[in-house]
This record gives sequence, C-alpha cells and structure tokens, in this order.
Amino acid sequence: LLMDLSYKRAKEAFVSGYSGTTFLEVSTLILAACTGYQVRNLMLLTLPFAREAKTTWKSFSWAFELTTLILPSVLVFTVLADHVLLFLSAMLLPAAGLILVAVLSHRPLSQLQSRFAQALQRPYPSRIPFLSAQRTFLTLLTVVAILAVDFSAFPRRLAKVETYGVGLMDVGVGLFVYAHGVTSLEARGGGTSGSSVFKGWSNLAAYFGLVGKTARGVLPLLVLGALRLLVVKGSGYQEHISEYGLHWNFFFTIASVRLLSSVLQPLVAMLPSRCPYGLMATFLLFAYQGFLSWGGGEEYLLHGPLGDGSRPTVFSANREGILSSLGYLSLYLFSVEIGKWFFGQSCLLQMSCCGLQPVLHTAICNLCLGGLPMDPSFYGCCL
Repeated sequence: LLMDLSYKRAKEAFVSGYSGTTFLEVSTLILAACTGYQVRNLMLLTLPFAREAKTTWKSFSWAFELTTLILPSVLVFTVLADHVLLFLSAMLLPAAGLILVAVLSHRPLSQLQSRFAQALQRPYPSRIPFLSAQRTFLTLLTVVAILAVDFSAFPRRLAKVETYGVGLMDVGVGLFVYAHGVTSLEARGGGTSGSSVFKGWSNLAAYFGLVGKTARGVLPLLVLGALRLLVVKGSGYQEHISEYGLHWNFFFTIASVRLLSSVLQPLVAMLPSRCPYGLMATFLLFAYQGFLSWGGGEEYLLHGPLGDGSRPTVFSANREGILSSLGYLSLYLFSVEIGKWFFGQSCLLQMSCCGLQPVLHTAICNLCLGGLPMDPSFYGCCL
C-alpha cells in the first residue's frame, strides 16, 4: 500500500506544477496536427488511384487513415514538438503541390468558376462538413494528448499549468464547450429555446419545461461524471486537484454549462439586440473577470476561504470546477452566437460557405481558444 501511495504521488508530481508555454506554440501544434487531414482530403480529391484503393482495399484504407490522421497528431505532440515548424512546412509542401495539380490539370478555370457559382445558389446545408471535422479531430487530439501526457516523450511545457499561463492540455475543455455551443440547438434556431416560445418570464410553464428538458438531456453527463468520480476514488488513480477540485470533473462542467444556459434563456430572449447570446456572454465575461480581479475571487480560487489552501466545505473543495463553469458559460454563449452565424440563411452566409466561414472559424478558435481543426475542402468549393 505504501508503494502504491508513493507511486501515485510520483505520477501526480509528473503532471503537476508546470507554467506552460506560449499561446503561439499551442496554436501551431494544433494546426500542425491537423495538416495530415488536409493532405488526406487533397489526395482523395486529386488522385483517382487513392480514391479507388481506399474504396477497394480495407487494408489500404486503414493504413491510409492511420498515416494521414493519427500519426501526425502523435508525432507533433511528442517527439516532433520541438520541430513543429519544420513538420508543418514538410506537410504544407505536398498540400500546395496537390492544389496546384488540381488547378492546372484537373479543374480548368471555367469549371472552377461554374462550381463556385453553383455553390452560391444552393441551399445552405444543415450539417456543415468543417464543423463535423472539427468535432471529430477535437476528440482525436484529446485522446492522443491524454494518453501522451503520462509519458516522458510528451513535453512537460505542454501539460496543464498549475496557476497562470497556457499549455496544450489547458485548451481541451474550452474547445469542447465551443464545439458544443456552435452546433447547439440554440445556434441552429430550433427547439424550444429562445424568444419563439416565451417572452421574458411571462410563460413560466414553457420556461420550466425548457429547464426540465435540458436537465434530462444532461443526465447522461451527470452519470458519466459520477462514474468517473467513483472509479478514480476507488482505484486510487492520480488526481490533479487544482484543475477541478476534489470531486468535480469535466462531465460536471459540461452539464452545468448546458443547464445554466437554459436557465438564462428568458434573459437572453429579452435583450434588445441582434446578437443576444453575444451580449449576454459579454456581460458574464466582464462580471466574472471583475469577481476574479476585484471581488476576491482570484485569492479564493488559489488559496481557499482560509487562505491556506484548505478545503473545509464541499463548495470550497470543488471551487475551481464550480466557479470556472461561469467562465465556460460565457464561452458557450459566444459559441452559440457564432453558430447562429454559421447556420444562417442570408446570401452573405451562403457565400461564406464557399470560403469565409472556415477561415473565420479557424481565426476565432486560434485567437480565443488555441486552435481548432476544420475541413480543408471548405477553404473553397473549387477543390
């Protein structure tokens, strides 16, 4: 038992106490990890034999996907993390070559212009490929990072930071919140949310119905969170307590964000703005930052209610996870507003479907969250 306890403490020390790296490196690493997907799509678009082999031979398809999707992510997060710019250049060169082949050999200029015009006239899709690709790659990169962080090949500067700074492992929850918000029911303009069902607080039945429906929807997340808590505590697995607290975890955060967003729906519906979710998110962002900077929130999070790092109550024991949900709620509402733009029906949005939306999507993720992958075929319909 003593040996097990010492091993657990050694593992906790191995993933704790770091100050992180630069925001630029985090963004570059995620971008580099996704370049294999770009090369894969371009190969399937421009090389007929690659399409035929992938369809005909399962072994080739497996090796092709492993080489272009999985292997770049593993290499960039481990042994090639210190040479990410070289890796990125090496991957972009064949991508540029394939684009050149597509433009000069397979797609005459008149045909490209015709496809672009057709894309502007078609109805806006209900499922956007680059958003589906982003969510898929987010899951893939999360799996790779969570597994790699326990090995010495994973640079320690990319692990979670202890107090201030940013590391690769710090952007995961924010990216999942963004991915959920940008494709949420509110973003798509459907369901029972928003002002289409109730105006302010006048229809309490509709309001409580919305909250109840959301509570039922997040029930699986709460079950997963409880199961994870039981497994971690029961197995003695190492814990990074300063991340969420003693009992809180990722699943409870996602569930609380979704539930809080439904609670705020009447206030969002009453806001006199064309961007009500963005306005509410801005208010919450400033309010939460004010609490941290001037309301004693920062000291409370870092040192606890007694100033000695203790956790005497259930709330203080999980203060990091509970209070961070307010920040993630702001991010979620911002994401809903961005999703409304993506799923809009105006001519401008249809035009952006052919190029502007993926570019904006990438810029938002890199500026706010540290980067997200996308479907490279949506850089332009000409491919």
